[in-house]
Amino acid sequence: KEQLVEILVKQNGSVRTGDRTQANVTVACVGLVGPGLVGKALLEQFRQNLSTLKAERQIDVRVCAIANSKKMLLSDSAIDLDT
Repeated sequence: KEQLVEILVKQNGSVRTGDRTQANVTVACVGLVGPGLVGKALLEQFRQNLSTLKAERQIDVRVCAIANSKKMLLSDSAIDLDT
């Protein structure tokens, strides 16, 4: 069984997200397809490290989509991983 995890990063100097422009911050919007055993572990790693990535590495990782074979959860900004 294969799982696909796709991370899309758009960077051209400053990154425009919504109404604000964030200089020197890379925004990575992540969509996870197939949140099985590996996908759940990846989501937990994101949850534990999001603030560190943003503060120390200037990478703003946002999980914006999670899908399995029956349903899909989408967000314009980011899905709350603490719920």
